[in-house]
Amino acid sequence: EGTQSSEVISVNYDICGDKWKVVAPGDAQKGFDENLAIDGDPKTMWHTPWEGKITNHPHQLTIDLGETIGLRGFSYLPRTDGNLSGVCQTYNFEVSSDGKTWISAKQGEFSNIRNNPVFQEVFFEKIQSARFIRFTSLSTVKKDAYLSMAEIGIITH
Repeated sequence: EGTQSSEVISVNYDICGDKWKVVAPGDAQKGFDENLAIDGDPKTMWHTPWEGKITNHPHQLTIDLGETIGLRGFSYLPRTDGNLSGVCQTYNFEVSSDGKTWISAKQGEFSNIRNNPVFQEVFFEKIQSARFIRFTSLSTVKKDAYLSMAEIGIITH
């Protein structure tokens, strides 16, 4: 009979996110809340509203890691359903020790994400000690008003 193939998706897990908590949620489409961006499941996603009250960029997600950690970088997994809607293109990633004072650890773009929407790893210039992280999406590949994200993670080694 027929054979089917699909794209291989791999996710590198760094440290367990059991202590993580979304502390400053952004807007979310019903059924696509922010906690889905840290649930460890690449098939689920956080998605800001695409109907009703749609808010334009920037979109932010702030996470309490539950402990202070030395961070080498972060990871971003775009939605894995083959749809490019809401896939982040440009971003700012900030770190904080207290959740009040923020330092921009990296600002940039996922340069080839439109053609290759896969797991992205971004490394900082130097190790950043942080308890809180804040990911801000500044624009998407399709210039959508909304954002989608399968997973956000940190890199410690």
